Amino acid sequence: MSSFSAFKTLEDALTHYNVISTMDDILFVEKTCKIPAYLAEELAFTITETAYNISEAAICEAIIYPILREVWKNFGHVPKCRPINWLL
Repeated sequence: MSSFSAFKTLEDALTHYNVISTMDDILFVEKTCKIPAYLAEELAFTITETAYNISEAAICEAIIYPILREVWKNFGHVPKCRPINWLL
């Protein structure tokens, strides 16, 4: 078995493992939203006053998640997935 670092391109890995890859837009919505003042203030505080960039997890938690959560509020009409019952 080869490690992925042994391949120079994605196509090399796909060919080696006999995988077919396709790319397509999953959801395309052209919509803009205004950044609420409180979110802009929170992000500015985070960037200037915290160590948000010490790890990928910290960046996700401090910067990316708050933005995604705010955008998510504009898509309340999208059907939600049922939670998986891990006890079954």
